[in-house]
Amino acid sequence: MLRVDFLSTIQLFKGLTDRELEALSQSAIERRYLPGQYLIDDSEPSERLFLIWEGRVKLTKSSFSGKEQTLQIYGPGDLVGLFSLFTGSSFPAAAIALSACRALIFPRILLERSAEKIPSLMVNLFYALAARQSECIRTVGSLALKETPQRLAAFLLLELNKSNKKNEVTLGYSHRELAKIIGTSPETLSRVLSSFIHDGIIEQNGRSISVLKRTLLENLEEGIDE
Repeated sequence: MLRVDFLSTIQLFKGLTDRELEALSQSAIERRYLPGQYLIDDSEPSERLFLIWEGRVKLTKSSFSGKEQTLQIYGPGDLVGLFSLFTGSSFPAAAIALSACRALIFPRILLERSAEKIPSLMVNLFYALAARQSECIRTVGSLALKETPQRLAAFLLLELNKSNKKNEVTLGYSHRELAKIIGTSPETLSRVLSSFIHDGIIEQNGRSISVLKRTLLENLEEGIDE
């Protein structure tokens, strides 16, 4: 897929003309990353916006003791770096390639100059920031207030909403990484997955999870016992 064709599918660039998309496409910096490489280091200011084209990237935060919490997984079409884009501050977490990936990078100055000429781009940026803020609030609320079964149910429902398949979630990362995402140990995750399978809520085949009883999953997320 050509750059400009890819950009035309992204919500951030909705409403831009072909000429405007072409100009942004030509100005973007394309980079490839190997698994484990940093896109953004949380120790340094980052005034760049990353658009994931291929592969997966994890947003992660580590404590002084070395404990790591995966906050989010991003894939093709997702934006990374929104929060520090216009502040000049350090990014609040590290962004690390989970797999071989390709990204388009938009420096802040490029987006500022483009937004001066294309007002809809700035409006789209506001919407993207608002959506990301809501996403972060949901993540924090889930980690702080919910037990592991609720967190897993919330994760699966969120992934279903992103998936092209109505009742199936395909994980592009390991069991251990999933445990980090929902804030538990691999052993606890295995037990909860097994209980979901035993209760007929899901089926699992490798990294593919089929949701058989979505209503029960939604009740679990809300803490409703049946």
